Amino acid sequence: MAGGSLTVRFGMAVVAKKVSKRKATGAQEDATAHRGTADHYLERFELAGLRNRDLVMPGGGTRGRLLSEAVKLFAEMGYDACSVRDLAKQVGLGAPAIYNHYSSKREILVAAVDHILSEFFYHLISGQSADDPESLLFGILRRHTIWAASRQPIAKAFDALVNPAFMHRVMKDHERARFTTAIAEYIAIIRELLDEIVGPDKEVERYSRAYAVHEMADRAGWWFDPDGPVTAEELADQTGILIRRMIGLNPTAAS
Repeated sequence: MAGGSLTVRFGMAVVAKKVSKRKATGAQEDATAHRGTADHYLERFELAGLRNRDLVMPGGGTRGRLLSEAVKLFAEMGYDACSVRDLAKQVGLGAPAIYNHYSSKREILVAAVDHILSEFFYHLISGQSADDPESLLFGILRRHTIWAASRQPIAKAFDALVNPAFMHRVMKDHERARFTTAIAEYIAIIRELLDEIVGPDKEVERYSRAYAVHEMADRAGWWFDPDGPVTAEELADQTGILIRRMIGLNPTAAS
């Protein structure tokens, strides 16, 4: 969920390194202090959807459905070609009803990207136990792979909308920075948990390791074939085994 193009990934890499350096010590202390629940990690994301949890709960109401459909339509039709009337028709509303909530198409786009990111992070982290960093990390990564596999259209549509060139053209600087920083924050959380679980690697830089782990969990969902030999859950379990091998953990620890 970090963007499909190399340009997107490079941009996230730069920001994530800044996030890591800025928050490394404080975040690790924070994680230790909050053992028992993982929900406190959600406070690290400056996203409107995570401040208004009603939008990311199952169902999400008409507004949540509008924002999810907006992500798909903007990606399928192209942002410039898609009109507010198209969005209204997709969700069975009149355009005036949408303008009661959003003043422009750009405002809908920003809210839609915030919504999908918020829903994604809430799904990954909410309710996870933080008593054991290994269980927490692999619980998050398992949910990540299942989410990406079971929601391929929305995941791929989202990646198209966080393309740096597109965001730079359409969004304001502070909006673009909010989304880039949120994705980088997720990479930083993975890095911190890896540091707790296996410690530093003399040959692999900490951020590079975290990003490789993230990419394996994320891309597995893209490879998933609903008509293939494994379910999304089985794919997530197999991906967890591969990640454990990659970072030097015994895969049987997952049993």
